[in-house]
Amino acid sequence: MTGVTVRAEKTGFWRSHYAVTLDGRPAATFDSSTWRGGGTFETRDGRSYRVVARRFGSHYELCRVLGSDDVLSEPLAVAERVGRRNWSISESDGTTYRFRRRSFWGSEQDLLGPDGMPVGEVRRLSVWRGGARAELPRMAEELQVFVVAVVICMWDAQAAGATAAAG
Repeated sequence: MTGVTVRAEKTGFWRSHYAVTLDGRPAATFDSSTWRGGGTFETRDGRSYRVVARRFGSHYELCRVLGSDDVLSEPLAVAERVGRRNWSISESDGTTYRFRRRSFWGSEQDLLGPDGMPVGEVRRLSVWRGGARAELPRMAEELQVFVVAVVICMWDAQAAGATAAAG
């Protein structure tokens, strides 16, 4: 798979704060809000975005933060059916990206091409420290960060659910 490599690495053991790089260059920071889903990120050019979780974490929206009053734009992209085996992200221009979890027990997510074959992926960096590595060709940088943020939120929600079920 070719394209830009996106890495989101946790910056502390207890916090859900991630440093995001694109091909090794700092691109954004992402603060995950584990208990309510979603989070915020800022790109290297200073634009701020919010990942808004809805419908118990199965629906996420990417909105740009406008101004200092924390006013949000209309959604630039929407992730649907997150947590299911097949899920998608649709941009406001009508472009849709389809994803599929590789296996029932696995966490790896494949970006599918028009023929249903994998053309990109998102995978876990480490089971213990968290984080993600992704190759998502033909996507704008903020959309790549959104995909990684949504997957991290999904993994965090699954881990929290497993912990609650075990306790």
